[in-house]
Amino acid sequence: MNHINAIQILKDAWVLVKEKLNILLSVVGVIILFNLTSTYLNSTIGGNSPLHGTIFSGASRLFLMGLSLGAIRVILDIIQNIETNIRNLFGYFHKLTPYLLASLMFGLCLFLAIIPAILFLINTFGLDVFEAVFNEEYFDISSLTQNIPFPFPDLDFGPIDGVIFLLLFIIPVGFVYLRLMFFDYFIVDQDASSLESLKLSFYITGGITGELLKLILLLAILNIIGALLMFVGLVFTIPLSMIALGLVYKVLSKNILI
Repeated sequence: MNHINAIQILKDAWVLVKEKLNILLSVVGVIILFNLTSTYLNSTIGGNSPLHGTIFSGASRLFLMGLSLGAIRVILDIIQNIETNIRNLFGYFHKLTPYLLASLMFGLCLFLAIIPAILFLINTFGLDVFEAVFNEEYFDISSLTQNIPFPFPDLDFGPIDGVIFLLLFIIPVGFVYLRLMFFDYFIVDQDASSLESLKLSFYITGGITGELLKLILLLAILNIIGALLMFVGLVFTIPLSMIALGLVYKVLSKNILI
């Protein structure tokens, strides 16, 4: 049975971060710089032409996905003590097709995971729940960046109903996410197909969802602390998170060859 220890993973990751901080900061810096630049250009282009803005936004997202796949390769090279450089960040755009297909299947799995929560809403509020959830004001795309009341603005949740809904939503979604979270690693590292990558991720994470959840929560706390420290702490916590997840993948997939 696969086994990991979240605390030990963090300790091992910190050792690698200290050794390879320069290349890690280069990777993070390129991704952040691209994000900032594309956001600025998108607002400028979109202001002049909504159609061109939409096209540019889609292209930017695809490019960012390609960078994220390259970042996985750099991380895995560091973990395996293979010489790597920033150029590898731009070398995995050819994996976008299987990654996009796997991402769609991943999203479908997440949707299926929330069906119990949806059924609970229908049972509690009737079919009118869809009118409350998808009313024009709430579903306005421009409002997605605003402070939207949770779980839904027009539904009168009692304390018990709210807790039940959250459990039906968070537990299945969290379980699916933790079991399938390494699909992109298999696409990059072992050239797995879209469906195969999801199957392999589900296989290697069997029996360790508790420890994975512990690691994810610890990383989230560390990144929040890093952000609170005038964002300076993120210089260390973001690379730490990347290395830690890469280490988990290598530990769990060490006997998987396709």
